Amino acid sequence: MGVWERRYYRVLNAVMRVLLCSPLHRLRSRRVLLLEFAGRRSGRHYRMPVSYWERAPEQVVCLTSATWSRWWVNLDEADVVLRLRGHARSGRAALVRDPDLRLALVSGFLQHNAHDAHHYDVECDGGGRPLESAVRALAEAPATKVMDIRVSQP
Repeated sequence: MGVWERRYYRVLNAVMRVLLCSPLHRLRSRRVLLLEFAGRRSGRHYRMPVSYWERAPEQVVCLTSATWSRWWVNLDEADVVLRLRGHARSGRAALVRDPDLRLALVSGFLQHNAHDAHHYDVECDGGGRPLESAVRALAEAPATKVMDIRVSQP
């Protein structure tokens, strides 16, 4: 990722943090949540806007790529707070390593967030649906990080 692209995402993330904590959160909160967590070694507090898929009322799935950043290293078996559709919820995040589960979660995530496919270089068919072979390749790529977050009931 180049310097200008990093700056663009830094500004975009700052705007999204403000938006997701405001009464206007509905503009984006159906597909983006604010994930809050502490750095594993530094203890620094992070607030990261991420695309998500709510697989079940108590389960949220997020994806990222290790080629973009390394914030995900803090999330393996970590306590987190999610600002989900305007409400703060606590949860426990874990990185998914099981290949079959990774494929199922990546496939579901991209079905819910088809507009994110281009961020992961996933090809789509003429109807905008991600191609199965591209989804499989993404799920199998070591750089793809899949987070399974178990959310506590309010």
